[in-house]
Amino acid sequence: MRISSAVGSAQAGLATDRAAWNATCQRPTVAHFEVDDIEGAVRELTSRGVKFEEYEAPKTVNFIAEVGPARGAWFKDPDGNVLGVRQGPVPTAG
Repeated sequence: MRISSAVGSAQAGLATDRAAWNATCQRPTVAHFEVDDIEGAVRELTSRGVKFEEYEAPKTVNFIAEVGPARGAWFKDPDGNVLGVRQGPVPTAG
């Protein structure tokens, strides 16, 4: 699925490196959106009222963390499910 916005396009997907992503927050990430420009995506979503989470592990700076070769930022939906935006190489199953 492709999503278009003012900051470019994004591809929705599920995190496949479960151990790495589950380690990022108390609740596992249930879905993430692949973006080309994570800073722009965080800026746009924040301007629309999305509240991003800050974490110590992995350490976030301005809501964005380095996770291996990728970068991610997480927020919660109204039910408390953790969702994220992610920029970087797409993880592969295996």
